[in-house]
Amino acid sequence: MGRSIHLFSTHSSRARFDRRNYCPDRSGDTQAIIADAIAVVEQHSENTRVLRDAHAKAHGCVRAEVSVRNDLEPALRYGVFNEPGKTWNAWVRLSNGNAYPQFDRIKDARGMAIKLLDVPGEKLTADPRHAGEQDFVMFNHPVFFVRDVAEYRSNFAAQAQGQKVLAFFQVWTRAAGSCATCSLR
Repeated sequence: MGRSIHLFSTHSSRARFDRRNYCPDRSGDTQAIIADAIAVVEQHSENTRVLRDAHAKAHGCVRAEVSVRNDLEPALRYGVFNEPGKTWNAWVRLSNGNAYPQFDRIKDARGMAIKLLDVPGEKLTADPRHAGEQDFVMFNHPVFFVRDVAEYRSNFAAQAQGQKVLAFFQVWTRAAGSCATCSLR
């Protein structure tokens, strides 16, 4: 398909998904996030179109092939990367991070999502429409803005209540005391 783009991470951990760390008791959080995402989308709706809750402006969506490198280190051969030389059909979407489309010269996160197709195996979702898909969601910052589902829920709830900036200033109480985090720079 033409040119190859090599994706890599400078993150040195060899983190693997472990089903034992998956928290099925977070289904209430998930349902709340869905409800808040719908509220945020409704806030962004215009007379002629409905915008996404985030990364509303797409720079492009392309059909692609993602190939596992033949020389991939054995320690990295896991999941869809387990078979060197394997090629997956995929969709790639490039976007701005803001929930509202804006000029490209305005500072903003940039995102890239890769959806691999026809991926066999067990999935976390039981939705048959996405049974053969695996998504990779990336943006141009070394860490995600929240640490877990609970923080993500808190952020979305604040956005749904119209707190566009305050959503990124979360305060919570831990056993050791109070902490505050800030994701803005």
